[in-house]
Amino acid sequence: GSEALQLEIREAMKMYEEVGDTGVVYLELDGEKNNRPVLFDEIQVEPVGINWIHVRLREVNLKEKVEAEVPVVLVGENKVPNTVLVTIHDTVMVEALPTDLPKEFPINVELLTEPEAKITFSELEYDRDKVKLMIEEEEIDSPVVLLEEVKEEVEEEVAEGEGENSTGESSGE
Repeated sequence: GSEALQLEIREAMKMYEEVGDTGVVYLELDGEKNNRPVLFDEIQVEPVGINWIHVRLREVNLKEKVEAEVPVVLVGENKVPNTVLVTIHDTVMVEALPTDLPKEFPINVELLTEPEAKITFSELEYDRDKVKLMIEEEEIDSPVVLLEEVKEEVEEEVAEGEGENSTGESSGE
């Protein structure tokens, strides 16, 4: 069952900063010998402002794998001209023992050196012995982030289109 715990919100926020969604926190409960391992499960933030109003933690068994969403974090800068970086998945669902959950998937944007370059699930860095990506097998080569070329010709096409319209109208006279 679930138990309500009083937790200093500031304490909780500080812990969360350190561990994120996927870090195990050990709670010491009065009168209990063993600390309880928990993960942050849900956080409600005030509609206005940054204060948390409610935190839900889920207790985990350190010997049982859990599923969790791991954030994708972009590192570095896109230096390829006329491209825009598109993040297709900003989190990735994984399965692992609570203590093996990655805090994040860092992606070095600077590895993308040309338009249409992409980093796929299969290229994410993580401990493949301990962490399983919860994706369909055929998704393994689909991009997590990709560089999309920004084509500049678009504006010209619009201009040509307008030209056609005006010629069409003039022939109707």
